[in-house]
Amino acid sequence: MSRGRALVGAALAVIGTSALTVSYAYKSSAVSIATQFRVSDFLLKSTVPATGAPPPSRAVIERAIEADPLNQSIFNTAMMQIGRRESNALPADAWFTTLEHYGWRSTPALQNLIYYHASRNNIGRVLDVADALFRREKRTEEATTVFSLAETVPDLRADVIRRLQARPAWRRPFLLGSNVLTDPAAIEGRYQTLRALQRTGDRLPEQEMTALLPVLVRVGRTADAFSLWSFGRKGIARPVNDPQFSDAATVINQDDTAKPFNWRLLSGDNFDVTTRGRGAPGIVIHWNGQGVPVFATQQTSGAAGFYKMRVAFDSEDAASAKAVGYRLMCGDARIDLVYVSAPDTTHSDWRTVKPVPCAFPRLEIFGVLADARQDITFTLNDIALQRILG
Repeated sequence: MSRGRALVGAALAVIGTSALTVSYAYKSSAVSIATQFRVSDFLLKSTVPATGAPPPSRAVIERAIEADPLNQSIFNTAMMQIGRRESNALPADAWFTTLEHYGWRSTPALQNLIYYHASRNNIGRVLDVADALFRREKRTEEATTVFSLAETVPDLRADVIRRLQARPAWRRPFLLGSNVLTDPAAIEGRYQTLRALQRTGDRLPEQEMTALLPVLVRVGRTADAFSLWSFGRKGIARPVNDPQFSDAATVINQDDTAKPFNWRLLSGDNFDVTTRGRGAPGIVIHWNGQGVPVFATQQTSGAAGFYKMRVAFDSEDAASAKAVGYRLMCGDARIDLVYVSAPDTTHSDWRTVKPVPCAFPRLEIFGVLADARQDITFTLNDIALQRILG
């Protein structure tokens, strides 16, 4: 067994609520992790509730088994109260073998089985039991952690991928869980999982990527995020996707980046942005002239360099065209687009006066302060952004 498999075997002992005085340390050569996973937070778990009353006697337990021999919860209690010679000792293997024959009926029993298999590095069986917890919709947060840890080791990841290909009911909740994507190893593991699914012909719905995509962008892996999102997807325009805002979606705040390569429409106290609706292209901006709001934003797929842009709008809104500005963002670096020519009745032309220093810059549409505050309505129909020679 590889060192990585053995270490992950110890790390997977992370589910549960009871007490033993043992701890495991998980360390990865790929990333510095020194998180302590305490088995004392895990096992052994009795079915008997902790009410303060003394546990049932052996005679009571034996009579209960005789009355209901197929009850996994009763057998689990028997294992806990009779099978252990000491309070911190594992029952004999035979108890767990019998417990497993009952199937997946009792959550405490499943927790005990995970501990038993993890302590022996039977990782495939650990994943089997975590899978059962998922299907029972029990301890799902901890089961997510188990599978996320498995994703960080290639041979274990293959097992996770095989299970996901069967499209279990827990697939979407697992892939939507972003709380486990907190370190480079977990992020890389999830990325490799999704790429492997795509390579096997799995048409990943965009929703199943929404936990990972913004994380990849945040850690500087925007190219990987775009590659994952665009794989097999038809009708993607570059560098600005959906130039007519057909798939634009309203978000609560600018920090909502679940779909970075789609238009995100923002609203606030002084402004409101909506789609035109009924299949018509474009968005409608209502702004009272106060503040400097960002109306809409999208992570583009552009390269570094100079850009020009043409913006199309409704003719009746031409007077409001200069109240709306455009910029490309590379992190905190701001590259404004400026007028090439004054707007006519249906469009205006813009360009950058200095090069955009990064690939995948974020395009922002924002409000431009005027000398005198005035309410504006501006209907933006189309944006055509194009990279040019300097």
